[in-house]
Amino acid sequence: MNPNTWISFLTTTIGAAATASATDGLITGNAAQTIISVAGIAVPYLWGLFIHRDSRVVQTASVVPGVEPIRISPEASPQLLALAADRSIPTVQPVGPPFAPSTGASQQQRR
Repeated sequence: MNPNTWISFLTTTIGAAATASATDGLITGNAAQTIISVAGIAVPYLWGLFIHRDSRVVQTASVVPGVEPIRISPEASPQLLALAADRSIPTVQPVGPPFAPSTGASQQQRR
């Protein structure tokens, strides 16, 4: 799942919970609407802080003297992958594809 899917899922879940609470009389309709509105703004904002924090930490660590190269896996966030692709930061490197040994059939062809 991409980040937008998670943001949408979380925002929708909060909205559904607020609506159900208003329907059951636990909160007023105005309170439910406020919760839904705040969730629509706060969830993407907080997600952005979390995602950008990771890339900031990596970028900061990459300039510390004596730090081994930081290896970014292909499953990392787009921001981290962009750091790995940036040639101006040589201490942040993408991880290459895993080694895949040849199959037995190709071993027989070599003989």
